[in-house]
Amino acid sequence: MRRALNLLACLGLGIFGALRISQAQPIDPGQNGIFTVAETSVTISNASNGHSIATKIYFPASGNNIDPSGAPYPTLVFSHGFIPIGSPTDSYTGNVMHLASWGYIVALPSFGDALSGDNLTPRISDVRAVLVYLESANANSASPFYQRIDTTRFGIIGHSLGGMSSLDVAGQDPRVKAVVALDPAGASGMSFGSASVQATATYTDLTTITGATLIVGAASSLCNNNAEYNAMYTDVGAEHKAKPVVANGSHCDFLDPSDTTYRNLCYSFCGGGSFNADRLTLAKKLSVAWFNYYLKEQSSQFTYLYGTNINQDLQAGKLSNHTFQTMPRGFTASAGFNAVNLSWQLSSYAVIQGYNLYRSTTSGNYPAPPSTQVGRQANHADSGVAPGTRYFYILQSRDASGNEHQSSLEASAIPLNSADAIPCYLPYITK
Repeated sequence: MRRALNLLACLGLGIFGALRISQAQPIDPGQNGIFTVAETSVTISNASNGHSIATKIYFPASGNNIDPSGAPYPTLVFSHGFIPIGSPTDSYTGNVMHLASWGYIVALPSFGDALSGDNLTPRISDVRAVLVYLESANANSASPFYQRIDTTRFGIIGHSLGGMSSLDVAGQDPRVKAVVALDPAGASGMSFGSASVQATATYTDLTTITGATLIVGAASSLCNNNAEYNAMYTDVGAEHKAKPVVANGSHCDFLDPSDTTYRNLCYSFCGGGSFNADRLTLAKKLSVAWFNYYLKEQSSQFTYLYGTNINQDLQAGKLSNHTFQTMPRGFTASAGFNAVNLSWQLSSYAVIQGYNLYRSTTSGNYPAPPSTQVGRQANHADSGVAPGTRYFYILQSRDASGNEHQSSLEASAIPLNSADAIPCYLPYITK
């Protein structure tokens, strides 16, 4: 696939109206980060479908160059919503600048959406072409992005049709370690327009997603196919996934407020609503926190995703719902001699630094603290047990700060007494 994509980039490096941010990293990821942001334009050629993809790349800047202080940077691709007219990138400039200010290189391609036919399939191919370009730019000593991109930490983010394509790319491409879909739509067709403009796809790709997946939902509307993201979330196969729903949110709330023409058209087309800065800030906070946690392993971001801060957003009515799944997988217990042998599937997420094991002789009753703490490993022999007694266990993963994720399903076993072991005698054979 990669060899088939002949990517030609026409680089025109130029400083954006650079955004200077406070030198102290803000606590809340909904606020701007510490980096000045600059922008350059490239054209990427996707040989698999003949598309030329005009792309703006935003990056942390020092003068006219990429700021080396945080390099190599985790790198994101932002897939815009269905915009068949005008300049699609104008509707998301603020979103990508916000991400870049937090120490990300962010590519914002402009896809040529058509008023008829399938827009999703070529979009998926084009997003993957951008990923290949970013890899090649990082390896090219003549590129301004040479050795500035962390190609082991790619993320995808998108809105509407762009959100759906982001999920599909994540399901097809293991390079994607984290994905954010803002009110995604398009898998079974948007509920507006004729069948010819409805994107078609199956949820097959979603079941194969391994990267941590955040789906931010809004109220059901004409443009999100009646909250289609609920079905998407169910089918996402990632070990860690979350679905916060913005209270009173509209499908169009994720657009840049500076693009008033298209944003107002979107509200009119999708069934009403009006811009609310707090809702957009909330979406930015969730997006940055997600990437900070899963691409940068910043355990301080736990509160915005699973802890106190997001619970406060729920209590304050900023979110109407927050569903998530973070439990370890494949947890089993089996009897050993004077021990219980425990095993589980080791998480691929680097943010997980170890596991907490809870043991009890009563099902469902697990007082703190954990009976055992282990590192990044997939098994443990619990020898602090008495033979003949049934022991129950649950397992929780934890990050570097000790924040615990959801408990595994319960497992149990009765350890054997080594004194009861039947000796095995080998016959003595003489010639």
